Amino acid sequence: MKQLPTRRDGVETRARLLRIARETFEEKGYHRTSIAEICRRASVANGTFYRYFDGKDEVFLHLAEQLAEGLELAVSEALRGVSGTYDRIHRTLAAFYDYVGRHRALYQIFREAEFVRLELPLRTYHRVARRLEEHLFGAGGGSHGGSHPVVPDIARSAVSFALIGCASMLAAKYIIWEERPVPAEVIDSVADFLAYGLSAETPAPPLSRQALDFIGAAAGLNGAAVVVDDGFDLRAAGLTEGQRTRRKLLQAAEDCFAEMGFFKAQIADITRRAGVAQGTFYVHFPGKIDILRELVQDINRRLRSAIRRGLAEAGLGADADRRHVEIVGLASFLHWLRRREGIYRIVREAEFVDEEVARWYYERLSVGYTAWLRTAMIAGQIRPLPEQTLAYALLGIGHISGVRWVLWPSEEAAQRPADLPPANLPPADLRPTVEALAALILHGVEGVRAGAFRLFDDAA
Repeated sequence: MKQLPTRRDGVETRARLLRIARETFEEKGYHRTSIAEICRRASVANGTFYRYFDGKDEVFLHLAEQLAEGLELAVSEALRGVSGTYDRIHRTLAAFYDYVGRHRALYQIFREAEFVRLELPLRTYHRVARRLEEHLFGAGGGSHGGSHPVVPDIARSAVSFALIGCASMLAAKYIIWEERPVPAEVIDSVADFLAYGLSAETPAPPLSRQALDFIGAAAGLNGAAVVVDDGFDLRAAGLTEGQRTRRKLLQAAEDCFAEMGFFKAQIADITRRAGVAQGTFYVHFPGKIDILRELVQDINRRLRSAIRRGLAEAGLGADADRRHVEIVGLASFLHWLRRREGIYRIVREAEFVDEEVARWYYERLSVGYTAWLRTAMIAGQIRPLPEQTLAYALLGIGHISGVRWVLWPSEEAAQRPADLPPANLPPADLRPTVEALAALILHGVEGVRAGAFRLFDDAA
């Protein structure tokens, strides 16, 4: 990192470069922005840029760090002196949405930083999660008031990240995609759900042994292959040669984007892996972004199919209690993600390539979700909450839990120097995480604090 300038003209030039860089990143994203363009817009020579910054990464990460520091401070300030679970959650959400709304463009830069330097957003989320843990469960373990059972560390962390996931998903929906503030009634409803859960007063019947066995296999240490996603079936009956070639290209693109990322992967990489001539690609797709769009749509279909198969293998039919469906569906998602983790990067990165298709991905999931939740409310299985808001909140819990517990390294591993090989970490046992999240979804933070996270021990 370059030494900060002391002369007035140097300070002003550096500030102008940061401002122009921010505007350019906002408009074009990290990968489509060049140093040359920043300098052109700032009316300085390229060499001037390097007097103040080592490269594009430094500028981008500096801007992302601004958002990260401000967000952490806003949440910490909001929680100061607040008591009561609902009030703490409500104040956190309100502060988060207020800060993100006032710094929308910086927030987009921060979100994209996940694909530039993962340790920055990961470090930020861990710090915010720790603040939430302290305020919801007490500092250094235990829970507020001393009358509740001690909440295990894994449950504290899972719940805190779930709150971040809810906040982030609804921020994307309203502030990023719809470009408007999160409505006050949405904040009220999300805080209500997170504090007390979605379960109606009538208890759900016990999970069957078949369902418990499925959850244990799907979330267990080895992540046994209870639901299989084989990608694009090239041997399906009735395929024409052209259809098989298209599927080869889609499979190759999935592999390349998952390994290298969209921007680094080239069409030549895709055709080489598919074993076809480069010109063949253009017979099926006008360009790289078009194959990405089709991939995202297909991943959406495969995810929904995997969860349906998971519910069937757990013995849950169309008339199953929605509360059981939520637990088994979450385990199915985490299992699917653990076995096909590379493809979820495609969905995540798509938002910074083609926001429309990424938005479609979540909207498509929410439509079916909303209908099922409405049916469960009518049946008296879950509390009457705004269905669409609840659907996005649940999607946010699933999303952040997947990236936190499956895709992202631990906080310690993320800090590992880049010149050292990756840490050889054992596979994670996700059963305690699923237990904690099941308690949160059904009974809220109050339920977790009361000890409602012994899913396998308590269920029959």
